[in-house]
Amino acid sequence: MTPILGRETTKQREMKNHPQIYWIRLIALLVIIIALLAGIAEKIYQLFPAGAVGSDWSTYLHDPQRTAAGGDTIISSANAGQLALQWAFKTGGVIASSPTVVGGTVYVGSWDGYEYALDAVTGQQKWKTFLGQTTASCYPQLAGVSSSADVENGVVYVGGGDTGPAL
Repeated sequence: MTPILGRETTKQREMKNHPQIYWIRLIALLVIIIALLAGIAEKIYQLFPAGAVGSDWSTYLHDPQRTAAGGDTIISSANAGQLALQWAFKTGGVIASSPTVVGGTVYVGSWDGYEYALDAVTGQQKWKTFLGQTTASCYPQLAGVSSSADVENGVVYVGGGDTGPAL
């Protein structure tokens, strides 16, 4: 009987006779592992999205930490005087909160009871939904949507009107 330690394994023979095949297999294995890790990283990123990025302003005061600061470096004190109105949108009531901007859409509520979604570039209405109005014995007697929207994972959360907070 031949001792196991004295035998040459198939892998050892393959590596000795065809070293390039061994390295090709090793590289292929590494590529597969990297691809799997990249897929896992993408899924993790989707599960835990970052706060507002770029031009997004997804909640009141920009982000959950309420920094009230975005990463925009285009506007400065040197060129602020060159800003010009691009578009305006008239609602049926007063707007008493700041807009929320996510993915090229501006979300804004009005005291007319509607939450509006507008195209950030053109100002065109994408949709509106009636959330209701609250009646009070003081001024204003009718108040609709009175808070800024918070957009998280494609869901718009807003307070005001007389219906539930999620759209």
